[in-house]
Amino acid sequence: MKPKGFSLLELLIALAILSLLLGTVLGFTQTSARLERGHKALSLLAEDLSLTATVLAREVYLAGYRVNGGTPLEVQTGQENDTLTLRFFCESGMEAFCSTQTMNATRRIGYRVGNSTLYWGVCRDSDCSNFRINNPVMDGIEAFRIAYRSGGSWIRQNLSATASPTGVTPKVEMVAIYLLARSTLRTGARGFSPGSTVDWYVAPDGTGLKGVLALPTGRPGDGYPRAERLVVVQTPNLAR
Repeated sequence: MKPKGFSLLELLIALAILSLLLGTVLGFTQTSARLERGHKALSLLAEDLSLTATVLAREVYLAGYRVNGGTPLEVQTGQENDTLTLRFFCESGMEAFCSTQTMNATRRIGYRVGNSTLYWGVCRDSDCSNFRINNPVMDGIEAFRIAYRSGGSWIRQNLSATASPTGVTPKVEMVAIYLLARSTLRTGARGFSPGSTVDWYVAPDGTGLKGVLALPTGRPGDGYPRAERLVVVQTPNLAR
């Protein structure tokens, strides 16, 4: 007896079910790939931001070391981004912090943001006539804000601390730096609320610090991952 085949209706139903299953699997695969790209982009961004924040913290801590004249710390505030300039003396044992050109001399370092890029500049303080902050450090910077703690209060305004053999005026006990960065890769990330991933209790009067920094408004869900870092550094050489 000749075997009975599938009817046209049965084939159409089977094809419809198969198409549905394939569509589901493909959608899951695409979603997983998109999530993986998003996590990778955010991980790379957070890693770069952490490295940048670590270098900044290290240099801020050294500000004013063996500087008995001039300006060991200068802050210029802007609407979104600030400019930071530091000075400290480089000596034997500080090769990890100082270049060959600035060894056994006072080192001047500056940071600023332009066109969403964080730039830095460095020079030997006795030869800074053409000092320029134009070496790119990191792209995608949306906020670079600096506050300092003086007299027990957080302040974010222009500052030129003056050093002398007897100490620094005004005395600066701590410096806080806030960085907000956006990835260059669009991965479908949701909106971001600045300050939401920061532990504000790491700093004295963290609530006050948050208010002084006047964080940017929330970033829309434009699909770009964002990360933020807050570093709070004691400055023993500026508090003397």
